[in-house]
Amino acid sequence: MLRLSNSEEASSSAAEPYRSLYRRIMMTQRWLTGLAAFCAISGAAAASGQLHAQSVESFYSGRTVEVVIGAGMGGSYGLYSQLAAKYMSKYIPGNPTMVVRSRPGAGGQLALRYVYNAAPHDGSVLMLISPAVLFDTMLSKDPGYDAGKFQYIGRFVNNNYVGLVDARSGIMSLDDAKSRQVVFGALGARNALATGPAFVNRVAGAKIKIVTGYKGLARLYQAVDQKEVDGLNATVVNSRFLRFLDAYRKGEKTEFRPLYVISLRPSADLSGVPSVIDMKMSDAERAYLQIFASQSFLGRSLAFPPEVPKAYVDAFRNAFRSMLKDEAFRAEVARTKTLLATLDGEELQKTIGKIIDETPPDQVAKAAKVYEEVLSSLKK
Repeated sequence: MLRLSNSEEASSSAAEPYRSLYRRIMMTQRWLTGLAAFCAISGAAAASGQLHAQSVESFYSGRTVEVVIGAGMGGSYGLYSQLAAKYMSKYIPGNPTMVVRSRPGAGGQLALRYVYNAAPHDGSVLMLISPAVLFDTMLSKDPGYDAGKFQYIGRFVNNNYVGLVDARSGIMSLDDAKSRQVVFGALGARNALATGPAFVNRVAGAKIKIVTGYKGLARLYQAVDQKEVDGLNATVVNSRFLRFLDAYRKGEKTEFRPLYVISLRPSADLSGVPSVIDMKMSDAERAYLQIFASQSFLGRSLAFPPEVPKAYVDAFRNAFRSMLKDEAFRAEVARTKTLLATLDGEELQKTIGKIIDETPPDQVAKAAKVYEEVLSSLKK
């Protein structure tokens, strides 16, 4: 044990009153410092609360918000994104200007990767998201984005796929497409307009040759008109398809013939047209079809990238709901015969998360193998 000398003990004893005073002073300073810190934190929290309440309006006032689409302006992406740009702004605090930016390429993949990885995540950029986002997240090795991390605002409409062939081609049915080659145009190789008919080839034994690289559905329909290709894997929300469907329902002569439907449910509008879900296939192929059909569920939906503040996401979800009730919006939709099958953003978010979290890993692995084989078939 360390011991003090007599002189040291005396010195220590004499200094004790000063040390005691020093300790009291230091304790008081620490208490005051803590009180000041507490007040500062409390004040900051209060200020933060006030800022949070005002931040949506202050951020969006005078701002331009881009609505990015991964396709040309002539199709359904252009249609629904322009509706959002036209009618949502007045329901967003600050009333930002909303403009549509077309970023076509790789079947919508370039736009997805741009919004997810390169665009600002501050609430100034959202997108009419490619419905393949969930499909690719689950089945692609490195898609460059995660469907579960996008923040969904709302869905305009769901979407199935129908194989359409030009009536001038001489192809009358899917059976005809099993005995002779039919040429379909498509966007990128990973887009559903290519992988859809490729899967039909696999399970139905069809002979559909798929030519990729077209820039948007409008250009694809033009290619059919000009006899560059015989047909396409059409989306049911496209205006050209809706004109065909209207005539088909009435029993009138149509410019196209439907060969098949890709949907988890038979189509009431196209009764008698073969549905892929009814075709004979393996368990792995059926697992693939279930995930492929998530593209129908997402349809044409708006989404923010990750990290956009929740207050901004909530503001846009509320604006989407309000837009759907807007009299001018509803009048335009009725006048243009635009399809709507809306779904709330929060419900979209939950369903997408559920699909990702609850699909058994072995089913995902089986489906991924089928997907690789489908993509390989497009290279032949």
